[in-house]
Amino acid sequence: MIKDEKIDNRQALSLLVINFISEGLLLAPGVTFLLARQDAWISNIVALAGGLFSAWCWVSLTSRFPGKTLFEVFLIIFGRYFGTIMAIYYAWGWFNFASDTTREITSLLVSGLMPRTPLVAFIILFSVTSTFIAYHRLECIARISVIFLPFILFIIILLSLLSTREFDLTNLTPVFEKGLLPIFKGSLAPMFWFSQVIEISVLLPFLNQPKEALRTSSKGILLSFFIFELVAFVTMAILGPDLAAHTLAPVLYGARMIHLAGFFERLEVLIMVIWIASSILKITLYHWTVSLGAAQLIGLDDYRSLIIPIGIFLACFSFFLHPNIPHLYNFMGFVWGGPHGLGYLTLGPFLFLLWAVITGKGGKP
Repeated sequence: MIKDEKIDNRQALSLLVINFISEGLLLAPGVTFLLARQDAWISNIVALAGGLFSAWCWVSLTSRFPGKTLFEVFLIIFGRYFGTIMAIYYAWGWFNFASDTTREITSLLVSGLMPRTPLVAFIILFSVTSTFIAYHRLECIARISVIFLPFILFIIILLSLLSTREFDLTNLTPVFEKGLLPIFKGSLAPMFWFSQVIEISVLLPFLNQPKEALRTSSKGILLSFFIFELVAFVTMAILGPDLAAHTLAPVLYGARMIHLAGFFERLEVLIMVIWIASSILKITLYHWTVSLGAAQLIGLDDYRSLIIPIGIFLACFSFFLHPNIPHLYNFMGFVWGGPHGLGYLTLGPFLFLLWAVITGKGGKP
C-alpha cells in the first residue's frame, strides 16, 4: 500500500531544507538584490514571516484529516468534481516546479561549464536519475537527503568564511535607503521558496510523528532562512548592490571572486556541486509527489507504475518549456516568485483551511 512508507521527522527536515535552498539560492537572491538592493537581508526577514504562516496553514489543513495527503484532502473538502480539479491544479504545479528546476540547472551547466554538451543530454541524465531514485520510494529520497544536507551546509559555511577577505561592509549601507516598499517587493521571491513548505502537506501522512509536523516545518524554514541571510550578506558584501542587482547568478559570481593564497581559485565549482545535488533531490521529490497524487486520483494502490511515464513527460516538458535562460529566470523569479506564486502557496492554504473550518470538514488539527 502507498502509505506503508514511513520517514522520521529528521528526514523530513532534510527534505524540506533541500527543497527550499536548491534553486532558491540561485534565483531568489538575484531578484531580491534587484528590488531591495542592500536591504535584501531585511526582505528575507519579511519572507520568513510569510513562510512560517504558510507552514501553519498547510499543516493545520492536512492535520484535520489524519492519514490523508493534500490531494485526498481536496476531494473531501471540495467534493469529487471540484476537488479533483484542485488536486490536478496543484499536482500540475509540482510538475511545473520539477520541470523548471530541471531546465534551470541543466541550462546553467551548459552555459557555464560545458557549452559543447547538448542541453537534451543533461535533461535526460537528470530525468533518468530522478526517475531511478523516485522508483525506490520516499524512504530512499529521504535517506539521500540526510546524507547530502550536512555536506551542503558545510560548503556554504566554508565558502562564507573563505570570502571574508573580499568583504566591503560599506556595500551593506545605507539601510532603508529606498523605504519599505522595495523591501516588501524584494521579499516576494524568497517568500515563494519558503512557501514551498507545501510539501509537508503530502509528507505528513508518511511521518512517524505527524504531530511534530509543524515544528519540523518551522525548523526547516528557520534553517533555510539562516542560509538565505548568510548568502545575502556575503554576496552583497563582496559584489555591492549595483553588481549584485544586475548579475544573472550573483551567488555564483560572488564565489568566483574568492581567492585563497593565490592558489585556490574557481571555487564556484563548489556552488555548482550544491546546486546539482540539491536540484536532483528536489526534482526527485516533486517527481514522487506528482506520481503519488496521480495514483491517488485514479485509484491505484502503487504509484510506481506512473514513475517512468511521468519522468518521460517531465523530460520533454523541461526541454520545450522555456526558450532561453532569461525567460526561465524571469518566469521563476517574477511570476512564481511574485503574486501568482504567493497566492498559490500562501493565500491558497489559508482559504482552504478557512473553508474546511466553516463547513465543519475534518477534525481539530
